Amino acid sequence: METAKAQYQAVQTSAEKTTALADWQTGMDQLNEIPNGTLASSQAQKRLEAFQRDYSNLVGTTADVQQSNDLVTVAKNYGSQAAQLVQGPPHPATTWERADKLWQEAIKALNRVPEGSPGYIEAQKIKAQYIVNQGQIETQKLREQEAVATIQKVRNTIVQLIDKADRGEIRGLQAELQQVINNLETVPAGTTVFTEAQQLRNQAQNKLNELQQVLN
Repeated sequence: METAKAQYQAVQTSAEKTTALADWQTGMDQLNEIPNGTLASSQAQKRLEAFQRDYSNLVGTTADVQQSNDLVTVAKNYGSQAAQLVQGPPHPATTWERADKLWQEAIKALNRVPEGSPGYIEAQKIKAQYIVNQGQIETQKLREQEAVATIQKVRNTIVQLIDKADRGEIRGLQAELQQVINNLETVPAGTTVFTEAQQLRNQAQNKLNELQQVLN
């Protein structure tokens, strides 16, 4: 049992520790088989009690380590899925939303690692990075939603303004076209509607330039 205990303390992997614990248990079983009422039995019982106490403590610790490792693995799997999902942007808001939820699930798994357990500090370090990652995804989702909302608002407006210009209805048209251009310039690169925003802006700017030449 001394050998099994030393082996347990020396090995690193869960599989090796499980093997060492099995050898340790075998040694304790052999001590239990010594007939009662003998000197050897009395000595064995004292050794057995000490080894059982150490064994129980280590088994509890091993279970805690395994639970922490499992939760961290689950969190990393969620994080990996989230990262893969948003490769090669731009993406629609629904994709950012799915990635956001995956990061949330990863953080929830890390929150379940008990304070004081062997893997708690590692889990907290990973959690801190995942919170940053989730925040970045949330920002991207909001940018996409705002960009789409801007485009949806401008699409009909710019068509109507260009039609007005073509009909010669130019009163107040300069200010309206400029407002449309200003709105379109708020659509950031990296969103699904950025290219369309640039095209619409160019249309509005061209029409504004034509209008200014007429008025001048």
